[in-house]
Amino acid sequence: MMDDLRDYRFYCADMLHPSELAVDIIYRRLLETFLEGDSDSPKGPQGNTSRGKKAKGGRAGGAHGDSWEAIEAFESLARALEHRPLGPSTPEHRRFAASQLDRIEALARRYPYVDLELQRRHFESYLAAE
Repeated sequence: MMDDLRDYRFYCADMLHPSELAVDIIYRRLLETFLEGDSDSPKGPQGNTSRGKKAKGGRAGGAHGDSWEAIEAFESLARALEHRPLGPSTPEHRRFAASQLDRIEALARRYPYVDLELQRRHFESYLAAE
């Protein structure tokens, strides 16, 4: 952080802690480092990255292509968990919760070693509430 992210925009208002942008850049650089053989890493302009943005073009099928796919899928699930509905009992939100449960089931089948029980219970609670 000290070398690459020296600009003030990479720090919070207290000028001590890294900003969300800095955390995002560091997170992606760590992933790129540990998944170096992946030719489909979601790099942005000049090698910078942004969580949630996908690389343009099709899957190249790199050595760690499945790893990037898993990271994107779990990040998407994490964003869905952060969603706070205005009307939790509306039909739209119930459809949203049901679609997330379908995604969780698909992830559980693909990655059986990942415990998704808390996520499953979170979305089931919206469907159980009447």
